[in-house]
Amino acid sequence: MKTEIKINLVFFDFSMSPDDLSQKLGINATSTWRKGDQGITVPIRKKTNGWELSSGLDKSTDFEKHIDALLAKIRPHKQQFIEMGKVLSPVLSFVVYSYDGARPSMGFSKEAIQELAELNAEIDIDLYVL
Repeated sequence: MKTEIKINLVFFDFSMSPDDLSQKLGINATSTWRKGDQGITVPIRKKTNGWELSSGLDKSTDFEKHIDALLAKIRPHKQQFIEMGKVLSPVLSFVVYSYDGARPSMGFSKEAIQELAELNAEIDIDLYVL
């Protein structure tokens, strides 16, 4: 049985350039896009600017390790993320593909929940059972 997991912290719908957002956050994004850019996986034009920071882990890594890795990237810049979270609405985006009846564990530690709340982050989980 196989599971693939992708976790990102994403900012959508902001007026500054994605490069300016990177500068304000003190960290470079894994990927960015601008309003009007052509989508990569879906050939539809982007409706808003976007900024995305990935956990950087392999898709086969456990859910909790993805969260820990992403939060570890954010911690050195935590205050900047907290300040931007007051103005923008970050989204912690999970995409989970479950194959052949796999049932991945998807849990959050108390510490992770507290950190995400400090960032004012929404949580979005897309689960695909294939």
